[in-house]
Amino acid sequence: MRKSPPIPFAKFSGAGNDFILVDARQARLPRSMGCWVRAVCRRGVSVGADGVAVILGRRHGALRVKFYNPDGRSHPFCGNASRCLARWEALRRGRDGIVRLDTDAGEIRARVHRGGVDSGLGFAMGQPRRRCLRVDGRNVWGYEILAGVPHFVLLRGVPESLLLPPLAARLRRHSAFRSGANIDFVGSPRRGVRPLRTFERGVESETLACGSGCVAAALVLAHRDPGLRSPLRFRVRSGATISIRFRRNSGRLDEVTLCGEARLVYRGHLTPEAQALPGHSA
Repeated sequence: MRKSPPIPFAKFSGAGNDFILVDARQARLPRSMGCWVRAVCRRGVSVGADGVAVILGRRHGALRVKFYNPDGRSHPFCGNASRCLARWEALRRGRDGIVRLDTDAGEIRARVHRGGVDSGLGFAMGQPRRRCLRVDGRNVWGYEILAGVPHFVLLRGVPESLLLPPLAARLRRHSAFRSGANIDFVGSPRRGVRPLRTFERGVESETLACGSGCVAAALVLAHRDPGLRSPLRFRVRSGATISIRFRRNSGRLDEVTLCGEARLVYRGHLTPEAQALPGHSA
């Protein structure tokens, strides 16, 4: 196997969701990304992350970006990775302000300010659909919704002291979802903040935060209660708070904005060894 050259990268965390960010304009990435992504996201033997985000170039003045889950599969949108990419671009150019991202789900207009990023999602959101799914002989009620990627939202909390129940993994792979879904557990508000925990497809476990999960939960809650006002705030597993702003328009929600911290953890180079799965030659 040809030896992989070192690749510059940055490690970012979006409210606890961690990502490897790579600029393909400055690095020679493999043509087939799946195996490479699985290798660099593997904790303990490489950098480890909840996913990879790649800048491909520019299109119509926006940064063209692509997202990958740790299982090596690409997906159209990642809320927290988008915010991290916007912060990375602001750091690169040396000033805060507006950063536009071109994703497979649609355009994002992000505002970077003092370590925080507010991402305006310029693509259509789905309408929540209440569904009853049969799991292990019992009925499970929740809301199916597309928030850039598919989610199934359950309006039940899980105490922080407990692991997510096996139900989360079973729902994630339920036959009702053609390509699987992220599973969100939303608790009751306390001082205006709702706990939210997410089991993410592609990661196949709970993550410390999920930006699109917060969007999905906000859309469901606002749909159920027309009296709820923007913003809605969620405390994710990391302890950070993510806010969702929106505007009501003829029974629908638009101008949806995902707000939270995005921090640069470190920069470095992925060595040849870091780019190979265990048991494979670098």
